[in-house]
Amino acid sequence: YTAIDTDGATDTASIIITVNGVVEPETLTDFSVRVTQADGSPIPNVNVSDALTGVPLGSTGNNGNASFDVAIISEQMVLRLTADGFGDQITPLLIVDGAVSAALEITMIEQVNANAVLTGDGAQVNIGDSLEPVVSWSDNSFVTLSGEIMRDDQITLSYTTVDVSNPAELEAFPGSFTGTQLSDQSTTSIASLGTSEYVFTDSRTGAELQLAGGASAEITLPLYTDTNPANNEIININDSLPIWSLDESTGVWNEETQGTVVDSNSSPTGMAVVATVSHFSWWNIDVPIDTGVVTVNIEDNGMDGTVSVTGTATSSDVAFRTGSGSVPIGGSFSTVIPAGSEYCFSGIAQLSSGMIGSTSNVCVNISDEENVDITLVLDEVDAPLAIAADSPVGNTGGVLVNGFAGVPTRRVRINPTSFESDVTYTATNLPAGISLMRISDIAVELVGTPESGGESDVVVTGTNTDGETAEVSVRYEIEALGSVEELTVLLFGTFEENMIRLNENNPDGTDFSRPRPEFPPAPSEVVSWELVGPDPFPVGLFFDESNGEFFIPFSFLFEFEPDYWDWAGLIRGTFPNGSVVDYSVTFIFR
Repeated sequence: YTAIDTDGATDTASIIITVNGVVEPETLTDFSVRVTQADGSPIPNVNVSDALTGVPLGSTGNNGNASFDVAIISEQMVLRLTADGFGDQITPLLIVDGAVSAALEITMIEQVNANAVLTGDGAQVNIGDSLEPVVSWSDNSFVTLSGEIMRDDQITLSYTTVDVSNPAELEAFPGSFTGTQLSDQSTTSIASLGTSEYVFTDSRTGAELQLAGGASAEITLPLYTDTNPANNEIININDSLPIWSLDESTGVWNEETQGTVVDSNSSPTGMAVVATVSHFSWWNIDVPIDTGVVTVNIEDNGMDGTVSVTGTATSSDVAFRTGSGSVPIGGSFSTVIPAGSEYCFSGIAQLSSGMIGSTSNVCVNISDEENVDITLVLDEVDAPLAIAADSPVGNTGGVLVNGFAGVPTRRVRINPTSFESDVTYTATNLPAGISLMRISDIAVELVGTPESGGESDVVVTGTNTDGETAEVSVRYEIEALGSVEELTVLLFGTFEENMIRLNENNPDGTDFSRPRPEFPPAPSEVVSWELVGPDPFPVGLFFDESNGEFFIPFSFLFEFEPDYWDWAGLIRGTFPNGSVVDYSVTFIFR
């Protein structure tokens, strides 16, 4: 090369550049996704792209399925899924070297749209009939992507929230359960207590908006569990919890600030977390948790093919989803699960010949920082038809689905463990609202929302092209709306802050500073409350029929005497579908 200075003087030099060749990315020739809602309904017209590069990959058809080829440039791939009326989904997938196919089951949640309401010095957005805003901001806080300041009355919010306490909805959690901590930028496993997406647009044009530089907004995130999974302690009003935003190109959460726990009439726990943020995306209430490492090995039986491995929680109080991997037969990958929780792993195998089967199901429960190896085994190609339900299966081998009428149940996938090209299925004794949905040539799912309570033993029968048959049983235990639930409030303590608060003398440590029903369906779904009785109701104890809460005005705090206060009766909640739940409530002050 030649250099010339300002006086025109020149000098030259040379270097030798050696190119050893271009590394071509490996191509997955059979990458498939199936996108559904929490109740198993397929979602058409979902656009799938590479989250890092933005390159479009394909879109789903009417059955919610999409297939495409993908050039893999690293082991960790992240998909971005978008669809009108649904919250964006960010899905990481581990691709182990040598894998030539991958299959993903992805869940998305519907959005709710609402317009901003002016508040005098800014604006806020309320969802439905709730009087509590999910977000509020000061005047002139929003701008278009080109920098134009937006009028607050021309702003629309598309809002999505995931009830992480419901296993069916937890599948719609975006990104991984991995986060970068604010204090030292270290990476940690996290569990969610509730997550919501905020997408703001110009109501006239639909153009996306963001907060202006230096502007901020206050968000309110519903809290879906009242216990902190990091320490198993009850969460109280005024507690601080970490708030994280999603890096949508990597699927990793970034801790950004702290939020404060407040009372909430629209949250199922009666609590929410309020935080100040400077931008919008998915926001998440997360805490770091203890985990162990599971290394999943695929037995090398001489077959040529790839296994898509997933893990499902069968006994866990922690809102967490373990990683998925696409692994060649004979290969392995490692993932983490919460300490003290049981997870079961299985995989769908696709051979180079086109035959499809599934692995054995192996369950594991590990301690903090423990490392465990498990091996998934494949059947022989010429083995007779055998079918299995991959979720939820525990070490006992029983397949049990618990749920509530009117609430989507966890989906149960049924597929052959033997290698097959086509299997047809029938089911008997299905609960009303649950159906058998065909999701591929060899697999079906039990999906839906049970209409009523009761117990059902469902038998699913599979038949292959050779006429061989096999059966699997799934038991449903559904709690009915209209039943009577019991809530006993044993009061050992003091009255303060307009609420009944228990102290350390309470035998079970329960905090009823917000005494209200905590039985699914969530009390936030109740459209009206009624105090059924009986009379007389204790003087000084009041019931708020607008939100289902009991309270004590300050003027009565000092009028109670210890044995004056026992009362038992019923309160009734009415739900949008007209069904009711009677809650048996007992107050005992000692």
